[in-house]
Amino acid sequence: MARDTTKLQYWTEHIKNWQASGLAQRAYCEREGLKWPMFDYWRRQLLAKASVVKLAKKKSIGTLTLVPVRVAGKPDHDAIVLYSPAGWELRVPIAIDPAWLTDVLKRLS
Repeated sequence: MARDTTKLQYWTEHIKNWQASGLAQRAYCEREGLKWPMFDYWRRQLLAKASVVKLAKKKSIGTLTLVPVRVAGKPDHDAIVLYSPAGWELRVPIAIDPAWLTDVLKRLS
């Protein structure tokens, strides 16, 4: 784990330095004594990681609003399914304690 963190820091620093240098990737690698395929591999890895973080931030929601509802009649299934605009789905038994469910939903916001 520590070795992976060290590699990540090493390559993150090189990617930042390359971006600030104004050089082409291969020219930067030659100047720094780096193998271009390894540099490009880590550049793509860091780019993918940054994309995942941006997507997670984009999908996060602000405030959770609970809206009271009443269901008339007997349900034809044994679970309540809640869908979020952020993409998550929560299935809970119909007999769930409302206070517990409220607490869980507040923690998700």
